[in-house]
Amino acid sequence: MVLASGSSSGSGVVILVVIIGLLYFLPLVIAASRHVPNVGSVAVVNLFLGWTFIGWVVALAMACRSGGNATVVNVGPQAYGRPVMPYPPAPGSPAERGFAPGWYPRETGGERWWDGQAWTEHVR
Repeated sequence: MVLASGSSSGSGVVILVVIIGLLYFLPLVIAASRHVPNVGSVAVVNLFLGWTFIGWVVALAMACRSGGNATVVNVGPQAYGRPVMPYPPAPGSPAERGFAPGWYPRETGGERWWDGQAWTEHVR
C-alpha cells in the first residue's frame, strides 16, 4: 500500500517537470512551428536566458515576430548558375557574347542550345 502511494507521488512530480519544461521551451516550439528565420537565436536566448522572466519574454517575442515569409524558387537555367535571357539574342548580336553554354528560352517557346559561341540547331 505504501509503495502504491509513493509511485503515485513520483509520477505526479514527473508530470509537473514535463509541464514546466514544455512551458519553458514554449518560445522555441512556437518559433519552430512558425518557421521563423532565426530559430537558432530563439533557441539560444530561450535556453540561456529563459530562466529569467525577461529572457523568456524576449525569446517569445522573437518567436512571434512577423518576418519575411518570401520563398525564392529558382526555375530554369538560373538554377544551374547560367544567366536567364527572356529570349535568345539575334545571331551575331553583342548580347550573345559572354554567356555560358547551355539551354536558353526561345521567344516561340521551348529552348535552344547555345554552345558558348553560336546558336546550334538543337532545340527542345
